[in-house]
Amino acid sequence: MRIAVTTFTRDRLQYTRHCFERLWELAGCAFDHFVFDNGSEDGTRDWLRENEARFAFVCCFPENLGISKAVNYLHERILAADPPYDLIMHFDNDCEPVTPYFLDRMAAVIQANPKMILSPWVLGTSNRPSTARPVEVKTARGTIESAYLVNHCGGLCRLQSRSAYEGVEFPEKGMPIAAGQDGWFSALSRGKGYQFAYMKDVAAWHYLGTKGQEADPAMKSYFKRKYREEQQMPDAE
Repeated sequence: MRIAVTTFTRDRLQYTRHCFERLWELAGCAFDHFVFDNGSEDGTRDWLRENEARFAFVCCFPENLGISKAVNYLHERILAADPPYDLIMHFDNDCEPVTPYFLDRMAAVIQANPKMILSPWVLGTSNRPSTARPVEVKTARGTIESAYLVNHCGGLCRLQSRSAYEGVEFPEKGMPIAAGQDGWFSALSRGKGYQFAYMKDVAAWHYLGTKGQEADPAMKSYFKRKYREEQQMPDAE
């Protein structure tokens, strides 16, 4: 299985460094890490370039293009790769994996259930998903994992087969620059027959927790700008 991991950064260098180290430490399997930086001004771009050997691909733009353009840019590159990637995971730069072998375990589920889109159980979030009935799912190794079926998985850490992204272009017009993409993707994928699930025994921490991030003095200017930009609409192409 070839796995591509995508991360989109903008500032929050201390979060990025910490969460990337946890990703590299706890993934439990090989993967290629693709990073797109959307105009960071806090040293993130310099740090990415200094550590470029640890990534499959790093792209740094001088200004914020918005999540949709960044996603489309990386997905186009990943989907064109030869040999092809089997799985693609979106991994936020404030996602801290908790469970050892977390990516390896999730990949084994998707390998056996290619129409499932999967997230670890997320700790520390203010928007905890509502759960449906628990289910037992087989893995490619013939073992069983426990999960909760849901209608939508957030974007903190989400794994899916490459087929879930084939032919998909995230809209760059009519969507806020920094919000809405996860819900749009979930609705599209449900219409294509994909199931969403949160794993019960594989966890990730929304680093510091939502309230902890908002209370972090170093993040005050970041959140002020973030909330302002979420209300902005990108210019029409």
